[in-house]
Amino acid sequence: MQNSRNFSARRPRLFYPAAAIVAGLPLLSVMLSGPASAAPAQPTPGQPASGWIGQVQWTSQQVAPGVTVRNGVLANPAAAPHWTVTIDATTTSSITGATANEEVGAPAWAAATASKLTADGYPPQVTNVDWPGYADAPHGLEGVRVRTGSYPTQAAAQAAVTALQGLGFSTATAEWTGYDSDQVMDGQQIHEAIIDPREATIEVTHNGTVAQRQTTSSVAAALGALVATNAGFFITSNSFGFQGVPDGIAVYNGQLESMNNGPRAALIIDHGQPQIANLEATVTVRAGHDSYPVNGINRIPGIVQDCGRPGATPTAQPRQDITCFESSELVLFTDQFGTATPSGTGSQVTLDSRGVVLSVG
Repeated sequence: MQNSRNFSARRPRLFYPAAAIVAGLPLLSVMLSGPASAAPAQPTPGQPASGWIGQVQWTSQQVAPGVTVRNGVLANPAAAPHWTVTIDATTTSSITGATANEEVGAPAWAAATASKLTADGYPPQVTNVDWPGYADAPHGLEGVRVRTGSYPTQAAAQAAVTALQGLGFSTATAEWTGYDSDQVMDGQQIHEAIIDPREATIEVTHNGTVAQRQTTSSVAAALGALVATNAGFFITSNSFGFQGVPDGIAVYNGQLESMNNGPRAALIIDHGQPQIANLEATVTVRAGHDSYPVNGINRIPGIVQDCGRPGATPTAQPRQDITCFESSELVLFTDQFGTATPSGTGSQVTLDSRGVVLSVG
């Protein structure tokens, strides 16, 4: 097996999807050899005075030498999220070419939809939605959103959806405005750990078997971790793979256990120091003078989570949280996979630790 980066350096580098520090297993944990002696939580002074971050109330606690945990609480009584009904615009999916719905539409569509809502006795709320400033996307107007009503409960909003669908608004959907990216912050809890790698060990682990799901708290207890956070997107449905397997590039103890589909941003922890880089793993199987590219590791052949592989359908472009499909693939299963390999059409070859074929079936 050959990789485009050296995964077997003197000390292994550990890789995780960059956007995944707070989203699922595998686990990032902080380990100390000695007992923890937690100092009482203290208010943290000197916070910025501007923006929403200046409204956060912080406390700080040193749980052990080199490990400090800060907790922030934001409560904004001026924010008032509520249940409402959104009328989605109809569009064509750029991935499948099929009809799809989206929350914002063109100004002309929004004006026509608002006029019809008014005629049917539902006062419209028309909002221009800009691309978020942090988005790596076009800036300016993203589209126009059309809503109606403010409801105290989801059930009340859903009743309005039923009535509106009866009036011809087939794309009406009940939504909570607190999820809007353009909604002001209402209430947040923020937790951060500040770690000195000279005094504490940062360990990235799947706690044994790759194809498994475990709670963060159970893994932390098993490892005796002082601080733990779930990290890395991973498979949660048997329909799309094996639950618990990372959805992206992942390396444990120097061993590549999951591949990404084309170059993707990843988190690297090297000697306790983090960095983010675009990575792509290249794996090759060799038999005599012949060589074959491996398309995936520890996943169901033919199912490509997040797309991004050449020849896949409905798109070969990288698409987060979209599933694509391949008609023929070569997939590697490692010793740490930990469950039965998939059955179905195809061939399976078992190799020993030297790469010698043991069986074909």
